[in-house]
Amino acid sequence: MNVKKRKTLFITGGTGFVGPNLVRGLLYKGYTIYLLVREKKSTTPIKRVHFSLDGLIPGNRRNLYSNIHYVIGDITYDNLGISDEQTRGLKGKIDEIWHCSALVVFNEHMREELHNINLSGTERIIEFANKINCKNINYVGTAFVAGNYAGQFKESDLSLNQGFNNPYEESKFKTELFLKEIIAKGKMNITIFRPSIVVDYDRKRAMTSTIGYYGMLKALLILKNYCINLIKVNNTKAKESGIEMDCKGNVTIPMTIPGISNGILNFVSTDFVIETMLAVEQDQENYNKVYHLTNPIDINMRDLSKFTTQGLNINNTTIGERDINSKLTRIEKFFFNKTKVYLPYFTFKATFDRYNTEKILSKYSVADCPPFDRKAIDKICRDFTQSLDYGSVESND
Repeated sequence: MNVKKRKTLFITGGTGFVGPNLVRGLLYKGYTIYLLVREKKSTTPIKRVHFSLDGLIPGNRRNLYSNIHYVIGDITYDNLGISDEQTRGLKGKIDEIWHCSALVVFNEHMREELHNINLSGTERIIEFANKINCKNINYVGTAFVAGNYAGQFKESDLSLNQGFNNPYEESKFKTELFLKEIIAKGKMNITIFRPSIVVDYDRKRAMTSTIGYYGMLKALLILKNYCINLIKVNNTKAKESGIEMDCKGNVTIPMTIPGISNGILNFVSTDFVIETMLAVEQDQENYNKVYHLTNPIDINMRDLSKFTTQGLNINNTTIGERDINSKLTRIEKFFFNKTKVYLPYFTFKATFDRYNTEKILSKYSVADCPPFDRKAIDKICRDFTQSLDYGSVESND
């Protein structure tokens, strides 16, 4: 009988957003995991990992956790901050590296740090892989290497003369250019996963994130609380601005977010991302490809704005074409100041093909990503609101 070898893996980003879900899935497969974890003064590496995983793994976790080996290090350091002795101990032992670690911020002043972590960090991963004779690399990138490209962006596409909305997109684009150079040399198998905007449909563990969509939710909740406080302190002034609150806690905030109401954006569930990754890693014939881990159904900006604000019990906030440099109300200035890094995505014009991904879904009978619709948004809004202790949000079902 042909019994498949249980893999030994080296993973970065295991305490991030996607990483813990991936670690869980790989542990369930019986794999041995060497997990790169940064040192922090406030807690131990083991506690950090357990904090990330405990909410995802029910029941007795002791046997699963015994398959985790903790490697203290950092992708911003030479040799990942790993000693020569540890490096020699890993030589020939690691079947695959999963590189999930990344800095996800969009601010211009973070450009240098984004370059150091996302691009230079990946270069250090490749150097380390060569030292330990590991030839298989799985890299988690982003579909937004498409930048401001308008039209269908294929899995085989990368450089289409697109510009970029922020230094994060550009850092991930440059990282893929580097990886393409490594692939061209033919000495490593490098699989690239490009998820779109990842959201957690089901699990509360991730709801304290303030990355991407969750950053917009937090900004809207801060705005809502700001308006509620204004009503309490100076109701007359609030009414003059059109701000009101009814007996059910619904807050009217007259504001138009600049964007294209019939524009589209793509959101994908964490579960779909992980299940597709786990399917790809089953066979080496799936390696050396790019996979768009995206939703087959985009959501238009009008519905995204409507469902999100309703999910947070906010009324009269819409999306539409307008000049952000035009005269703004006090409320709009407050909100746009907190969300300006996200505003380019309200005029996003790219769609993503999924040729390689759909072949995997069919080959391994992986369920496709459910739509990011009113039901999904409503649940995320409720869970996120409660996790940040901004008060309860009633269901809109």
